[in-house]
Parts: sequence; C-alpha cells; structure tokens
Amino acid sequence: MTKYSIHLFIVISSFTISCQNDCLKINAIEFKSNRAYHQGNLYTGCAQDYGTDSTTTRIFEFKNGLQHGWAIEFWKNGKVKRKEGWERGELTGNQYQFYENGAKRIVQECKADKNRCEYKLFSENGELEISGFYQNSKRDGIWFSRNGFTAKNGKQQETYDLYEYFESGIGFNISAAFWKRKPTSELIVKFPSGCKKFQFSQSEMKVLDIEDCECNDNFITP
Repeated sequence: MTKYSIHLFIVISSFTISCQNDCLKINAIEFKSNRAYHQGNLYTGCAQDYGTDSTTTRIFEFKNGLQHGWAIEFWKNGKVKRKEGWERGELTGNQYQFYENGAKRIVQECKADKNRCEYKLFSENGELEISGFYQNSKRDGIWFSRNGFTAKNGKQQETYDLYEYFESGIGFNISAAFWKRKPTSELIVKFPSGCKKFQFSQSEMKVLDIEDCECNDNFITP
C-alpha cells in the first residue's frame, strides 16, 4: 500500500475501535428521503448493525443525516471484510476489501474528483493479480493481469503476464500483438486520439514505455 493507504488504515482502525463503543444501533436510526434521523433530528455519528449472534456485522458513519466517512463490513471472526468511503451521501470510490485472514484483497483509491481511480487485486498470499486505472468508470491506460495470457512456445503452451491498454473505451491486447510479431521490441498502434508507440522487454514480454508518436505505414489498430 502507499503511505496514504497506510495512514487511512490507521485512521479507519482507530475509528472502528472507538465507534463500536459509542455507536447507536441501526434500528435506532429512522431514514426519510435518504436522510438519517435520530429522535427527530438529522443524525451525526455512527450506527452499528448486528448479526444473529450479536456480533457487529456493519458500521456506518453519518454527518447531518448523510452517510459521510466509512461504511465498514466485518467477517464473523471480527476482522474487517470491506470498507467504503462516503462523502455527503455519495460514494467516494475509495474501497478496501480483505480476505477472512485479514490479508488485503482489493485496494481502490480515487482522486478527489472521483473520476480517476487506481484498482489493485491481490491473491490471499499477497501477490498482485490485477492492476490498472479507471477513468470515468472505464478502464484507462495499462492494465496488468498476472498469468493472464497463454501462448504456444514451441510445442508447449506457456502462461505469461497479460498487458492491455485502454483508451476511450477501446482495449488493445499488447501481449498478443507482441507475441505475434516477435522478436520486435516496439509496436505503433493507432487509437482515435492518434498513434502510440509501445516498447517492450523481449526477454520478459513486459511493457517498458508508452509514448505518443507519428503514425507511419507500419501502425496497427486495436
């Protein structure tokens, strides 16, 4: 995680501990027109939901009747399962999910305008499985998927990391294009915005650099 993520984790953990001590039960909150009220007043504070065994299942934070802060869901063993950020009644896009053993599963962090979000998915043993960015809820730029590409190497099928590039909703399988044109170390691809040059590490089949370029006679299209 980034330093920002670690800071958020500490803040959220502190919030969870203190909030469980002074939260209202969720059934003490009255909801009208998507606003939370307690004893007739717009509610500021946290609310807690319980399972059949009286353990905390979810915690919500409110400000002036609107969800504001963190919504936190728990596994039965008490560990955090999911955290979502809210601001004035709207999701911020910031989201953290965890495996039952406490290991991180998904980290999604968004810019202040919520339009650009970085997404990462991890395996239970901590390996990065998928990573990339969303722009206005669409995949944008380079996306990585561990062991997501299979190709025939001689007589054997082998698995490689998959690299894809997205622009304006159009996806391009960089790994497949590179494999077809081995041993090239670069490709020029034409997108609606113009051409981009992809440079590769031939030994690792890994994207090293992407840059805007002039469209020549050798460009390919997604």
